[in-house]
Amino acid sequence: MTPRERLLALIRHEPVDRLPHTFGGPRASTFAAWRKQGLSDELRRTWGAFTGADGGMGSGKFYTGPLPPFEEEIVYEAGNIRLWIDGWGVKRMDAIEQPTEGFATRKYLEFPVKTPEDFEAMKERFDPHTPERTTPVREAPPTLNPDGYRHHLPGGTHWRDLVERTHSADVPVSGSVAGLYWTARDWCGFEGLSMMVHDQPNLVHEMFEYWTWFLMELLDEPLSHLKVDTITLNEDMAYKTQAMLSPASMREFMLPRYKRLNEFFKSKGVQAVVMDSDGHNSQILDT
Repeated sequence: MTPRERLLALIRHEPVDRLPHTFGGPRASTFAAWRKQGLSDELRRTWGAFTGADGGMGSGKFYTGPLPPFEEEIVYEAGNIRLWIDGWGVKRMDAIEQPTEGFATRKYLEFPVKTPEDFEAMKERFDPHTPERTTPVREAPPTLNPDGYRHHLPGGTHWRDLVERTHSADVPVSGSVAGLYWTARDWCGFEGLSMMVHDQPNLVHEMFEYWTWFLMELLDEPLSHLKVDTITLNEDMAYKTQAMLSPASMREFMLPRYKRLNEFFKSKGVQAVVMDSDGHNSQILDT
């Protein structure tokens, strides 16, 4: 079986010759430690083949951050500490010289969305039809961001250039976008969103509804041409022992929209819709 045949058969609960071999990529600091312990340059370059991974291909660039971004602003710097406003409008504190590659030392202090009026202003930066969301850029605007996280990075491939390959590939074709909780947390912060669930539930409904619409608008045309096997909704909404939303809140705010997104993706031929919980998922599955 090809890797693609194997994964699709597994999704359909059909017999397979073996389980797919899919592994997460080590952090830069992990590779650096392994290099000191004897990992060769050749094995580092051919990591996928060395681990026996089945491989896969993406479906193109789909940027879901603010366009245009907020103007970055330094509030103050002292020693190795910088207080600044990032491209998402978030006031944060970072180490100027990061101690460990791949693990940025940061602390979020204040988020831009606190009221319905704030969200109306934020929506102006989140038009799903902005061409730069799918068109690769050669150069990214300069940034103070120490690791590029949440920043519009250069590179990528336009989905139109991958249509034929996605139909003929022997490896699984996947896509990945920011999910509902992930995005609302980027707008409001973890604490802010947690309080809104109780104090401003209508605003939470509005944000989750907008993002459901945003994703379907962003992906409608591409998925009508590409052959994509799996879509991952990145949420990162769980700790080691429980979720960041209660099951009751997940059923109220997320489940109806997830059902609509699932129907949308399945109508486009996507075989599996995956949530990246980033933590303990029993409460999520029970929902």
